[in-house]
Amino acid sequence: MSSLIGQRIRELRLARGLTQTQLALDIVTPSMISQIEAGKANPSEMLVKQLAERLETTEETLLLTPAKSDAVAKRMEVIQTCLLLKRYEEAEQLIDASFDTPTGHVELHYFRAQLFYAKRQLLAAYRTLQTAIILASDQERHNLLADLYILEGDILFAAGDLDIALYSFEQAKRYYQRQSQRGGVKQAQIYMRLSECNRLLHREKKAFQYAEFAANSVTVGERSIENTQNHLSKAIQFLKVGKEEEAGRLASEAKTMHQILAWFQSSFESDLLLIMHMLDRNDINATHPIIASCITKNCFYMAPELHTRLKFLVAETHVAVGHMDDGIAILDEAIAEGPDVPSVERLHALSHAVHALVYHNKHKLIEFAEIALHDALYYRRLPIATELSTILSRAYLRMGKQDLADQVLHKIDQQIHSAS
Repeated sequence: MSSLIGQRIRELRLARGLTQTQLALDIVTPSMISQIEAGKANPSEMLVKQLAERLETTEETLLLTPAKSDAVAKRMEVIQTCLLLKRYEEAEQLIDASFDTPTGHVELHYFRAQLFYAKRQLLAAYRTLQTAIILASDQERHNLLADLYILEGDILFAAGDLDIALYSFEQAKRYYQRQSQRGGVKQAQIYMRLSECNRLLHREKKAFQYAEFAANSVTVGERSIENTQNHLSKAIQFLKVGKEEEAGRLASEAKTMHQILAWFQSSFESDLLLIMHMLDRNDINATHPIIASCITKNCFYMAPELHTRLKFLVAETHVAVGHMDDGIAILDEAIAEGPDVPSVERLHALSHAVHALVYHNKHKLIEFAEIALHDALYYRRLPIATELSTILSRAYLRMGKQDLADQVLHKIDQQIHSAS
């Protein structure tokens, strides 16, 4: 109890800009305040009341309960999200209304410093941040100190103090590594800042090294999938030797990476589905911005399989507006990228192309129809498969290949019979 209330008294005292002597004036000795803040003395009820009045707060604020602590944590989450989404006015209102909360003053000073920095009020941002760093150091909030030193470096960098900014970023790196963490967005952010500082200070070798470190800290697509698997493998190995904490950390990082990848893939696949619906409605123009969005997303995700699936739909848009040669060229390219990999997008695009080719290119029609029929049967789309079989058998008959036409019809009959 004494250490918690002492911590809150110190936070509020610093927030009000008071020294220990000023807080103690006509109440107790400065030495007593020092002992209370250090957790070596427990204040009486009367003293709590007097200190609360001097600190312009309530006794309840000083006497923290777990329920209040949880509520404060959730409030900090809302403020942080406001800052991330650049809703600064709402963030400022919440910060101003939160200094009477029993905890969270380190975060509140940090958030206020971010607000000042966003407004380019660099001196105010720096001074506010120093209070946050003092409080975080007192409370050994090493997990937060990395973020605080990143912001300090950003403020100094914006002010043109490159050497001091470099020192702040080095501090951020040390605190981040003290948490036994490797990789991730935060490490990449630190390394990018270190690289830029060193570049501007004409230290090219270090700048390049940090740039490489940053690139290896955040990976997407296949590299990210590989890193996710590696993290989980290491976590399992740590469990086998009794290092549960390290195992849990690595497993958590693997889970986060997987969730990010799953988000990208779900977003991408939702767009592919929307494009197919628009093509079915012959709303070609509406597909263009969504295709552009998919290309942007795929630059981040870099998954070859998703890129190929998008390419089939791009080809279909060319076929739909009568650009047959361009459409066929893109279809050939997409098929070559994954000849044995069925997809709904491939089926959709090739079925459309087959109908467009009926009276034009029999050889391409047969090639595309065979692949589309394979995909239709794979996905159990029997109505589409029946239609494709009819087109394909007629094409074989026109070429005088009765046996192949019979094989196609026999195959679809078997599929229909087994489905019924």
